[in-house]
Amino acid sequence: MNHILNESLKKYLIEISLKFPYQRKVWITNHYIPANRLLQVMAREGHSWLNINIVHPLKLAQFYVEKSGFSRGFLSYEAQTLLMRRLFEQAKNANELVYFYRLNNGKGFFRLLMDWLGMVQSFRKTFDTMDFSRFFNQAKGKDLIFLGKIYQKYLVEHDLYDKNMAYEIAIKSLEGKKRSTSNHYFFDPQENFSFIESAFIKTFAPQEMDLSNLTQSQKSLKDINEILDEDLQGFKSNQVSFSLSYSPWCEVRDLFERLIRKQIPWDEIEIVIPDMKVYGSIIQHFSLIKNIPVTYEGGVKVFDSKVFYALQTILDFFTNDLDQEVFLLFFKDNLMKTSIDLDYSKLEECLFFLNVGWGRRNWEDLLENQKGDESKENAFLHRFLKDLISLKFDFSESELCINSLMKKILHFLKTYIDLDGDRYSREVYFSLKAIHKGVFAGFYQSDFIRSLRLILGFLERGRLGKAGPKAGHLHVRPLFSTVYEQRQHLFFLGMNDKWVPGKKRQENLLNEQEEESLFDRSKAFQNSSTLTTKKVKKIIQYHKGTVHISCIKSVPLEVDYGLMPSVIMLWAYRKIQKSSEVTYEMMIKNLDDHSSYSVRDKSAELWLWEKNLIFDDFQQRRQKCLTSRYSGTITEYDAKVSLPSEYLSVTNVSKKSLSATSLQMMATCPFRYFLENKLRLTKRKIKIRKRSCWLDESEWGQMIHEAFFKIISFFLQKNKDQNVFDSDEVEQMVESCLYKYRKTYGVVEEKSYTYQAKMFKSQVKAFVDHEKLRKNSCPKYLELSFGRSQVEQKSPFSTDKPIPFDLGNGNVIYLSGSIDRVDECEDGSHMILDYKTGYQRNFKSDDYFCQGRHLQPFLYAKVFEKIFSQANKAHLTGYFYATMKGAFQEKLYTSFDQEMLKKTVRLLIETMEKGTFVVMKGLDGNTGVCQNCSAKMACQVYSANEVDKKFGDERNEDLIPLKDLQAVK
Repeated sequence: MNHILNESLKKYLIEISLKFPYQRKVWITNHYIPANRLLQVMAREGHSWLNINIVHPLKLAQFYVEKSGFSRGFLSYEAQTLLMRRLFEQAKNANELVYFYRLNNGKGFFRLLMDWLGMVQSFRKTFDTMDFSRFFNQAKGKDLIFLGKIYQKYLVEHDLYDKNMAYEIAIKSLEGKKRSTSNHYFFDPQENFSFIESAFIKTFAPQEMDLSNLTQSQKSLKDINEILDEDLQGFKSNQVSFSLSYSPWCEVRDLFERLIRKQIPWDEIEIVIPDMKVYGSIIQHFSLIKNIPVTYEGGVKVFDSKVFYALQTILDFFTNDLDQEVFLLFFKDNLMKTSIDLDYSKLEECLFFLNVGWGRRNWEDLLENQKGDESKENAFLHRFLKDLISLKFDFSESELCINSLMKKILHFLKTYIDLDGDRYSREVYFSLKAIHKGVFAGFYQSDFIRSLRLILGFLERGRLGKAGPKAGHLHVRPLFSTVYEQRQHLFFLGMNDKWVPGKKRQENLLNEQEEESLFDRSKAFQNSSTLTTKKVKKIIQYHKGTVHISCIKSVPLEVDYGLMPSVIMLWAYRKIQKSSEVTYEMMIKNLDDHSSYSVRDKSAELWLWEKNLIFDDFQQRRQKCLTSRYSGTITEYDAKVSLPSEYLSVTNVSKKSLSATSLQMMATCPFRYFLENKLRLTKRKIKIRKRSCWLDESEWGQMIHEAFFKIISFFLQKNKDQNVFDSDEVEQMVESCLYKYRKTYGVVEEKSYTYQAKMFKSQVKAFVDHEKLRKNSCPKYLELSFGRSQVEQKSPFSTDKPIPFDLGNGNVIYLSGSIDRVDECEDGSHMILDYKTGYQRNFKSDDYFCQGRHLQPFLYAKVFEKIFSQANKAHLTGYFYATMKGAFQEKLYTSFDQEMLKKTVRLLIETMEKGTFVVMKGLDGNTGVCQNCSAKMACQVYSANEVDKKFGDERNEDLIPLKDLQAVK
């Protein structure tokens, strides 16, 4: 439908171009989708449509904003740019701009203007034709600020700025906002942005202004000048106060740039900051400001230049402005108001050094004055932990702080709790160690807070001392309530995966030497430990959402499930070393220029801090990674594996057999192929069952295959008697399948089971009816496997040897798999059939290979000929479709282009051997292939989008085979 609609719109536009070559008009109706498609087609056609006049562009904008919103990026970049260009070129007056601004509620609007519109001439023409006096009389509040921002931002930089007009805007914005009680210069861009411009002009260049030419407003010129003078008194006394209620950092930058141009000495300015968000913006954007004294309201000086540098560093750890605001608010609202009776300045400074891993101080220094007094020290720790627990703060964004705190907690437990005499305390201690090792790998905040609560339980009950259980130690239940949780966390301890509470210590824990080497962080970089394939496989198998590689000493190499290139590099270098082990140092050395320096990879950042690398070097490396990430070429970030050919080659090697399913997966998404076939990542064993669905699609397909196999096998056993299809045995087979899968997967809601069971029975009935009508062929072989072990073989004609397939270029690959069914036709030829659950519309008659995603029956036809010699040719090949609604369909191909089949497989093998395992949403742009993907959590939308962009770059030779697949028919 979309294809037809796009073609019709394109044809419509061409007709318009022919009929009206000089005055093209496109009338936008109230139908949102055609309007949206129209813009997309116009954008794809490029500059040839730039002269089209969209009649009533604001109406189109209204539909666009209401249905999708700019922030969601529903349209392509080109279509959005085209829309914005038309809106501003054709806006008749300022009211139309404000109207469009209101449609979007201002969200993302200014960002779009700054990013997309550099068309100064268009703006000049627009503003020249506007009736500003009429607009000033009608506009108020944010509408006026909106106009002032646009007017100033885009016209000042190109000498089109009218200072008198700026004063008119300033006068209007000052009405009702007199701040006579203030002795500071207030900078509030959301209320009087343009007033700032005029105020600076008045302050620094009064000779340039002719105040006599200003238009009088409701206030007299004298009153206005008084307001300006009063608000600038604070600045004249070298004290600047910021009062930002939002986060428009660009205005803060503009202010400082003006100060620099006016050569105001930095050492003469003192900044008063009532809002921590403003402080964050200053530090984030001005690394050059290192010696400005900063004062909080209340007059307590707390920071010097080193702390500025430290805060700048930690803010860069966060990935977006929201996270930064959360941290800054956390700092201001909680740590500055803590109940600890200590000097605020010392507490704040220590916490900042703690968060950035400065190394000069840590929060243990806060106990310096309490040493020697055990009760005082414990009381301090009690208060500090209690304050931390009460905070509503995402600890995952401050791993370094938690790491230092966890060290102190573990030391406290080891000092004050008898681990040998109290089994429960021992479990708590080692569970906390597990959390300590996993806190960098994305453990939940609840685990950390739960551990703090347990320690508070000890503190509040006064059980502090090396006393055993008889002395009244607190008995607590294990931290993790399920066996799965225990296994998940205890992998970080190196414990046996069958560990359960209550067994003897020597059965559960490593020996003392191993235990110390695993957790002693100081030795982690002295002696290189190893990461075995077995450990990696276990860790990957039992972790959901995030793959943790953490058995490398006490330093966990965290690999986020969305940043699989790190795992790819691990796999690659293990192959290069011809060993199942790879050292941590080797990984870091070879990951220097790759994804380990991404903003989200905390372990690499931690490694940098512990190696005492300076922040500038870290920034340089991270920038290099991001440049590589967004470059036009395919890099490791896009899942490009750099390995010698012998490690990736699958041709002419019988031991490296491929299945037709894996080849189809390679065509659908090479990244998923790598996860499931190279890394051998399996689906997690714990599934979340939906109440509305009993079996998912894969389980449904398994049950269908099993039922069809039993029915046809029974039919062959009874000498192909058609009457068996109506016998009670068939019904019993259906009931046995339902009973087996119900027992295996359980039932969340009886209604969903009843519904799917009914569909299953109707589908089997449709299959049986279809078999009754079959006249020209009869089943002969079922589950004919090849290249598989004898345990998996169901047919006596199966073979455990993989079957060679000639690629047509002198090379062969070896195939393994299982053919669902082979029927013998009346003329002696054979028909290869493959059972599918789905719909026939997914298979196009003119593209039966579907760009490599539908290869099974065609490859199986060639395999069959190899097994039974060329005399038994497969003249027919196709699919049986069992739909979820109980229908049954058949799609057969009488012939296919064998050379094209070889070419398709050849392109897939070429991509595989190049190591180009990129993330794709389908070569034809079909995002539906991702919906049922078992590795859906492993890739991010932005990764697929970046690869899509790189497909259009001719420099990417690695993508040529994948591009050529699109031409396969």
